[in-house]
Amino acid sequence: ADNVDKALGVINSGLNTGMDWDDLLQLVDVEKSNQNPVALLIHELDFEKDEMVLRLPDILNGSVDDSGEIPHVNVRVSLHLGAHANARGMFDKYRQSKEKAQKTMEASSKALKAAEANAKKQLDEAKKK
Repeated sequence: ADNVDKALGVINSGLNTGMDWDDLLQLVDVEKSNQNPVALLIHELDFEKDEMVLRLPDILNGSVDDSGEIPHVNVRVSLHLGAHANARGMFDKYRQSKEKAQKTMEASSKALKAAEANAKKQLDEAKKK
């Protein structure tokens, strides 16, 4: 969270001082070539949407790839929010999608049971004739 806030702070301070987008992109590239750890997190800047994509280590998986490195995941964050607020928003979206998936499964199960009951009813009626 600390490095995410630092990356957000660097970009926002550049924007707040009136730095041109191209100059800001150039600054990030220079800092990446200097191996600045915060700049290395910045994968993409999307000024039109006021967002940036950060390349963060995927510590939740706990796995290591063949080269012995921790895999990374690209995370889109809003320039208007801090690290914790961005994380909260992502968690809320995750929770909503999980709830929606659960409701979809329940509705599918109900529809399947209704279809089975209808098919059984039709079979029973066909046997009576």
